[in-house]
Amino acid sequence: MKILANLLQGSRLYGLNTPESDFDRKSIYIPYLRDCILQTVSKTKNDLAKVEDEINLDKDNHTVYSIQYWFTLLYGGQSVAIEMACTPREHWDDRYTNKLWEDIYYCRKEYFSKNMKAFMQFARAQAVKYSTRSERMFIVENVLNILKKEETNAARLFNIWDLLPENEVCKKGVNERNSSEYKRTYSICGKDLQESISLTYAIEVVQKLYNSFGERVRKAKDMGQKDTKSLAHAFRACRQTEQIIEENDLTFPIRDYEWIRDLKIGKMDFIKDNIEEKLNNLIESVEKKLENSSLPDRPNKRLMDQFILRAYLEN
Repeated sequence: MKILANLLQGSRLYGLNTPESDFDRKSIYIPYLRDCILQTVSKTKNDLAKVEDEINLDKDNHTVYSIQYWFTLLYGGQSVAIEMACTPREHWDDRYTNKLWEDIYYCRKEYFSKNMKAFMQFARAQAVKYSTRSERMFIVENVLNILKKEETNAARLFNIWDLLPENEVCKKGVNERNSSEYKRTYSICGKDLQESISLTYAIEVVQKLYNSFGERVRKAKDMGQKDTKSLAHAFRACRQTEQIIEENDLTFPIRDYEWIRDLKIGKMDFIKDNIEEKLNNLIESVEKKLENSSLPDRPNKRLMDQFILRAYLEN
């Protein structure tokens, strides 16, 4: 079993690292031919130590792919594989430098295609990942504040019915199956509250709902901004795709890495700097560029297969 490549990845590759950033590494290994024949090859391994016992990884975050699975990801336009194929030599582990990996790297332009939609899917996912949750958290907090303010003045939820807001996550309804005279319900984030419950109990329920939001979202809310790390990764994915389209290459650090790093560490104001509008416009622009680009529909599968064969013929 041989290691084909051991590469620095993540924020330190992108140029987005801070002093607290981890050292992320990803590697490719060549499984034994026996395992290939018996179909017992592991697609991924948690660390190189499970591939070669003599390697110590310290505290690095590490993922290892079989060469077959890695080329499957590459053919599918997955961003993790494309970034690995484009990692410059200064971020290679010299212990595993070899002619085959050099050839794979120098042929990296053969792997670009219109099928690289994973970059943009990732960007869209990151753009909405915490923005929606942050907005819901603001709404839940608002309801909680109303309940706490009125607790000393009213006993039941129906006493403050007209004060309860209605929006995309808070709905007023009627439960016809309720046999009592109190049929109205107040739904908040899918949690139904009967109008007859005490405000004390309502506060307890809504407080638990508020506490269910992750610490990361609460910090974003406290900053008066969205989740800056998610937004930074959305911009990063867009800029990477844009460079591939315009230059037929992907280099590191990424485009605009200093601006994106400032966004990541909270130096930007979400409102004043029009971050949401800039991101949405960039996503739409890059998606159109990708669709109208001169990139092939699919990458060079024949070349990929030849590299896999070489891995066994030359080792």
